[in-house]
Amino acid sequence: MSNSRGFTLVEILIAVAMLGVLSLGIMHLSKNMSNVQQTADSKGDEIEMRTSIRMLLDNDKFCRVSLAGNGALGTPSSPVLFNKNSIDQANEGLPIELFTSNQNGTARVTKKFSATDVNVQNYGKIKITRLVLQMNNGVGFNYAQSFAHSDIGEIVVDFEKKVQSTTRTDTMRFPVNIGMRTDSGGNTTLLSCSQMSQEISEELVCQMAGKFYDESKSPKCQNSQGNYAQLIGRGGSGGVPTDLACPHGMAIASLQGRAGGEVDAITIGCVEINSETLSPFGNVLYKDIIGGTGGSSFSLSCPSGMIASGLTGRAGSRIDRIGLRCTNYTTGSSAPTAQFGGGGGALFNDNCPSDTFLRGILVHVGARVDRVRGYCF
Repeated sequence: MSNSRGFTLVEILIAVAMLGVLSLGIMHLSKNMSNVQQTADSKGDEIEMRTSIRMLLDNDKFCRVSLAGNGALGTPSSPVLFNKNSIDQANEGLPIELFTSNQNGTARVTKKFSATDVNVQNYGKIKITRLVLQMNNGVGFNYAQSFAHSDIGEIVVDFEKKVQSTTRTDTMRFPVNIGMRTDSGGNTTLLSCSQMSQEISEELVCQMAGKFYDESKSPKCQNSQGNYAQLIGRGGSGGVPTDLACPHGMAIASLQGRAGGEVDAITIGCVEINSETLSPFGNVLYKDIIGGTGGSSFSLSCPSGMIASGLTGRAGSRIDRIGLRCTNYTTGSSAPTAQFGGGGGALFNDNCPSDTFLRGILVHVGARVDRVRGYCF
């Protein structure tokens, strides 16, 4: 006689309970694995975003067009202006967006990061809530007037990320070297941006000051190198000497100022040049005018394709009249510009040596322009 029977109710209940406990364990394990995966994804997005931003800032051209806007180095087409004391506190900052640039570094191409553009505001599970430039190397003051100076700032990226059921906030900071100029009213214009080392940053500052960087020299920032020549000083001995020099990689292509019977005030206009052909490109960048307020305003420029290769005019105890001699270094042709001023003094026509160009002028000024001396590279 066979002995067969089914499961008792107690056995069935025990089995169901064991299956329930096992199912709960699997569900809990699955939830934990999902949470771990979400955390890992969020952390991975954060690492990738940090790397992508750093790569943009490490590229000088991308960094510059992102902060300074379109245009060649030193001559942004739509200048970005700020007062330092408005962006140097923790809750302040100049809103920015990050872009790639064209090959020449003169125009924005693709927007990559923004806190306001929904198309590039999110990176994976991360949402950017604030993207600003802070100049926090000292607080509560504006920069002094300067044609070219630099400081260390920070790109601040505030973001939020959803991890499990909560949204967390965090901040990334990227130190950057900012090149700029500041007018007499404390208004600062962004010119350049890089994430370079301090030593290279020193080179950038040296170049923007119109000098030459040489690691073998002390100090490393030198006033001259290679083919350098001073022209004859013209005029008298009065006035306060002031050096008007184009930044490295630029040459004089224009003069502006004021003149009547004599030259009352003057400044130079600089243009970028091709280092191989010495041909000009880009917009003219002017320094602040120095001198007196007499006379009428004037502006003179070299013809297209030419840069200054000398100074012309008339001088006695002061500079009576001033102009430029311009050269096309591709064709070798040269021509004088118009001159502005009076008819006193003696004529002068001072030309730079062959294969050098007019880079700056040492000017003695008071109420008028007393003396000029050009120098060539």
